[in-house]
Parts: sequence; C-alpha cells; structure tokens
Amino acid sequence: MSANRNILETVIHGYLITSVYRFSENEGVVIAHNVKAASPYVAWNYRIDNDTLDCFWGHYCDTAEQAHNEYSEKIRNR
Repeated sequence: MSANRNILETVIHGYLITSVYRFSENEGVVIAHNVKAASPYVAWNYRIDNDTLDCFWGHYCDTAEQAHNEYSEKIRNR
C-alpha cells in the first residue's frame, strides 16, 4: 500500500475505515465501522510501514458519537 494511497473504505479486521486524520504521510487516526461487531465502531491509530497498513491502540465503541469523541481525543493528544 502506497503511503499516498487513500485508506478510506479499506477494510481492516472486518471494520470499514470511514474517517481518516493524517499526522504525517505514514501515520494518523481512523474511525472504522463493522455493523456485525458487538462494538460496531472503533477509533484506531494507524501507521503505514513497508507498504502495510497497521491499525493499533483501538478504542471500541457502541456508537458513532463515542467513536468520534475517541478519535478527537487521539488527535488532541498527539
């Protein structure tokens, strides 16, 4: 995966990435959604390393609002 590639709509662990905030070309924060999951929303940090997207430090949430709050918190705490 090229670092310049748009990662929106990429599926990771069954979750579809719906929002992306980039700190740099290779790292940032995403929100993803999986309608079938017990906690259907997640805010992850991500890194693109050696052409591979790695999502980590996830906060799993029951609502989109909670996920957006976690996403915003991750951005503020950068």
